Amino acid sequence: MLNTSTTPQTKNLATHSTQILSPFSTSFVFAIVPHYTEISSEGLAFAISPTPNLYSTLLSQFLGLFNLSSKDQATNHIVVVKLDTIENKEFDDINDNYVSINLNGLTSVVAAPASYAKSSSLFQNLSLMSGQTMQVWAEYDAKKMELNVTLAPLNTLKPVLPLLSYTINFSSILLSKMYVGFSSSTVAAAGLNYILGWSLYLNGKEAELLAFNLLAAGNETA
Repeated sequence: MLNTSTTPQTKNLATHSTQILSPFSTSFVFAIVPHYTEISSEGLAFAISPTPNLYSTLLSQFLGLFNLSSKDQATNHIVVVKLDTIENKEFDDINDNYVSINLNGLTSVVAAPASYAKSSSLFQNLSLMSGQTMQVWAEYDAKKMELNVTLAPLNTLKPVLPLLSYTINFSSILLSKMYVGFSSSTVAAAGLNYILGWSLYLNGKEAELLAFNLLAAGNETA
């Protein structure tokens, strides 16, 4: 069951309520636009959370999803696809330009440098904070219990190979009712994060975005 009405944005988290232990596919288009090339924001996250009301989190840190005491707790029941542009040694980040899957905190269970498959043996690097418009696919196969995450520049065919694959039994992490949406920390001086288009489908249908549904970065009325 998917409630297609959105709730008011809460700490940069725009949400849909859904029961999500079935196969699902989501795709979104984003752009991270820095104000200064030498200063980076923390990036942004697609999150599956038990609540849209993250009032106890730190707005300026931890992508707006956690606070100092909750950042790695199993009771969080949060799954995150993170697009990170800061290397934080506290969380064993692999570099300052990577994509990861995270469970209940900011320490990645699997991560890879931002890139996309141009062939079965060649991955092309991407810069998340280049301001370039890019597309992400996150797809969960309930039978295989496998979450795949794929990244590519916008208007590029979806790569055959995902950037990340991780075996996960969502029933052991997620609750019966969850919310999905986006979050980032509020370090506005560092730059702006844009979600320019988003689709979400349950029960195995592949998420597709229509070009006329996309907003233009920096022009929210486009």
